[in-house]
Amino acid sequence: MVWDHVDWVRFPALRPMNFTNKKSNSWLIIIAFLLFFGAIIFGVKGENYILTADLYVNNFIPSIRSVFLDYFFIGISYFGKWEVVAILAILVAIIWVRKKKWNYVLFLASSLLGAEILVWVMKHLIQRVRPPFSQAIVLEDGFSFPSGHSTLAMAFLGTLIFISWDFFQEIKKKKSIVYGLAVVIILVGFSRIYLGVHWLSDVLASYFLGVAVVLLVREILKLTKNKE
Repeated sequence: MVWDHVDWVRFPALRPMNFTNKKSNSWLIIIAFLLFFGAIIFGVKGENYILTADLYVNNFIPSIRSVFLDYFFIGISYFGKWEVVAILAILVAIIWVRKKKWNYVLFLASSLLGAEILVWVMKHLIQRVRPPFSQAIVLEDGFSFPSGHSTLAMAFLGTLIFISWDFFQEIKKKKSIVYGLAVVIILVGFSRIYLGVHWLSDVLASYFLGVAVVLLVREILKLTKNKE
C-alpha cells in the first residue's frame, strides 16, 4: 500500500509525534494548507469555478438520496457536532491522564480549542449563506463557511491519528486506526454536503483549516518542548 512506501525522512510532518524533533518541514505544509484555505475564500467571494462546482454538487446530491442514507449520514454527522466531540475528547483525555500522557491531552485540547475559535471567527468574517433550505434534510442556523462539523472532525480525529501512530507499537494496528479515522473524517465532511447544510467548498476549506490547526499546535508544542 502507498503508506508502506512513505519516506519519513522526506516527509517529517507525517512522522509520529516527537516533540524533541527539531528538523521539520511542517511549517511549509502549514503555510501551504493555509494558502489553499485562503484561495477557497477568494473563490467563494467571487464568480468562478468554485461556485460552479458548489452548485453542481448541491444539485446532484438529491438524486442519490435514500431513506437509509439519510439516517446514516445524520448519524455520521454527529461525529463533528461540538457537544459530541467534547464528550469523546473528555473520555479520551481521562484515559491519557490515567496513563500520565499529559502531552497528548494538551495536544488534543489545543487543537480543538484552536479549531473552534477559528471556525467562529471565519464564519462571522465571511458570512456565507447556506444552501437553500428546500434541499436540506436537516435545518441548521448560522453561516455556512467553513463547516464547523468538518473542521472539528479533522481537528479531533486528525490529532488522534498523530497520537495513535505515536502510541501504538504494532504497525498493523497503527494503520488500521489511521485508515479508520481518515474514513470517518471524510464521511463527516460528505455528510454535511449530503444533508444539504453546506457547500462542497465549505467542507474542503474546513479540511485545510483543520489540518493546519493540528500541525500548527504540534509544531508549537515541539518548540516549547525543545526550550525546556
